[in-house]
Amino acid sequence: MGKSKYIIYFLIGLAVFGFGTMLFKNPSGLFFSLLLTVVIAFVLFKILTYVLNRRNGANSDEMKKYQQAVKQSKQKYQPQQKVEIKKKSKPSIKRKKRRKHAPHLRVIDGKKNNSNKNDRVL
Repeated sequence: MGKSKYIIYFLIGLAVFGFGTMLFKNPSGLFFSLLLTVVIAFVLFKILTYVLNRRNGANSDEMKKYQQAVKQSKQKYQPQQKVEIKKKSKPSIKRKKRRKHAPHLRVIDGKKNNSNKNDRVL
């Protein structure tokens, strides 16, 4: 465990040293090699995803039927947005709204004649 740790640090140090050397001696070559690395990685990624999707049957008839069923299920169970039509109305007189008291709330009478007034926090 201890030796592998030092080997990894040594390899990272060599990579940083090589990157710095190439940056100062040949910046255009560094740019080209980084660009080439990114392009190759992208192409390999696309090839692997294509192969894995084909292996899993992503384009099979069953998968297409499943995707259609998922789409129908989403349409059925998601709330539909309603389009509201604004009607032109005459300017109405603003009335004060009466507050409604909730029927489940009630006032509880406590001790009204409390002679001990020193219980208060000031």
